[in-house]
Amino acid sequence: MAVVQISRIQIRRGQKNSGTGIPQLASGELAWAVDTQELFIGNGSVAEGAPYVGNSKILTTNDNILELFEQYQYKKNDTTVQTGVDSNYPILRSVQDRLDERVSVAAFGVVGGTGATDDTVAIQRAIDQLYLNPATFGLTTNRFILEFGPGVFTFSSTIYIPSYTSIQGSGQGRTVLVYTGTGSAFEFINDTSTIGNPSTINSTTFNNQPKHTYMGGFSLNLSNINVTGFKLNAVRNGVFEDIGINGAWTNTDPVNANSMALGLYALSSVVTTQNNSFFRVNASGHTYGVYAKQDINGNVFNACYFNEMHMGFSFGQGANLSSQGEEFGPRNNSITDSSFEDINRQGIKVANGSGNISSSNRFTNVGNDAGGNTNSQYGHIEFDSVGNSSVQDIFDRAIDLASSNYTSAYVGEVIGQTAFTNVTTRKVGIVESSSSFIELFRLPLSNKIGYEVSYIYQSTTGIRMRSGKLLIAADINNNQIQLVDDYEFTGNPLEDTNLEFKATLVDSDSDSSLDSILITYKNASVGDLATLSYSYRSLS
Repeated sequence: MAVVQISRIQIRRGQKNSGTGIPQLASGELAWAVDTQELFIGNGSVAEGAPYVGNSKILTTNDNILELFEQYQYKKNDTTVQTGVDSNYPILRSVQDRLDERVSVAAFGVVGGTGATDDTVAIQRAIDQLYLNPATFGLTTNRFILEFGPGVFTFSSTIYIPSYTSIQGSGQGRTVLVYTGTGSAFEFINDTSTIGNPSTINSTTFNNQPKHTYMGGFSLNLSNINVTGFKLNAVRNGVFEDIGINGAWTNTDPVNANSMALGLYALSSVVTTQNNSFFRVNASGHTYGVYAKQDINGNVFNACYFNEMHMGFSFGQGANLSSQGEEFGPRNNSITDSSFEDINRQGIKVANGSGNISSSNRFTNVGNDAGGNTNSQYGHIEFDSVGNSSVQDIFDRAIDLASSNYTSAYVGEVIGQTAFTNVTTRKVGIVESSSSFIELFRLPLSNKIGYEVSYIYQSTTGIRMRSGKLLIAADINNNQIQLVDDYEFTGNPLEDTNLEFKATLVDSDSDSSLDSILITYKNASVGDLATLSYSYRSLS
């Protein structure tokens, strides 16, 4: 550095925000602003080599360095991206503004990590300050996403969720929230709530009900049995995705009314839990996966998984059909492309309600009271009220009971007030048997009184093929059954009638109660070895 002049260092002091503020300082002169705790130095003259006349600010421990950065530019060195109206004048922003676009719970004192710290207060503070702060309440510009990073976060009291809350974790098994308390882990509150004063359901109207919430990307582990994971008090238009809800209940524990992954509630048929989407929600270890007694409406469950619980969906059980909020039961809800496994009772039970659809769901070891398919006790699906439907659902019960284990009762996969189609095609063998009828397969009886069985018979020892439908009508009370075989035959016309089917009502487990329809056959084709592929749908 070339020395221009050696001068005595001068220091001024005063108040920046009083009078005319910081004066023009001489070259190398220092000034200390007492009121703002800032330090400045004079630039010097252009003649001395200074780029311009003025004062330069010297950073101290009292300065927020982020506020001084005003030169953030998206893709600064990428000439193919134009951020401003003119490529010569890009959009410049402060780093502070850029960082404030994303909010981490760590900014509010949430520790996380190993889960050793109780983060209840800090988590609630983060939610309250972002979504209930009176200074910004109602402003769309302050509806940020609150982020949880990887790690374990422990909380011991209910966290209250207001409208427009958006919580994003790093994914199931990456962000793990552990709830050690009782009652409910998350409960949704309406727009009359203030910080420290959550308002749940009694004062809720359509306009102030909790709405447009988003929660996703985390696992919720419940330490106690009698706990609800998410209590949705008349919530509408929410999105819940990529969430694991793991309870402490096991299939040997008694039924606990408060043990549920999702509890959906309503104040009336208008102010209700409606139009919410649940996507890739995986629940295990609960009495109920989803519980709703009241008039919830139009919620969608897609690609979810329910495992090891008393009942998957409980809709309308106990609804009196007269009180406000219980007039109809759950309506117009859809459950699609989901899996149910190791459920003691029904995967889906609709005691009251209509318009609910189960579609393309898979049921494995469901309704067997933890005893396997040979101990079938309940339907995979039960519709006690009319107007609900099962469409292209897939069940595993027929694998063990349709053509084997004939001494075990065959409780129907779908029972109650509905018709359904079993889309899974099964294949059984047929051999020569001209003198007596041989067992072929069974159909569950339950309360079904009619079936249409579509079949294709194909011989491997000759040119014999038959495509047809068995129409079966049963009168359980009078122990009567009738079968009509409508078919087309290809082969030797003399062998057209060689194959004959018969239907019988049977009591498989000898408990004095008819439980299934046994289909038997006689086959007069000499030396025949054939297969019969079939599927069926109920007619009542």
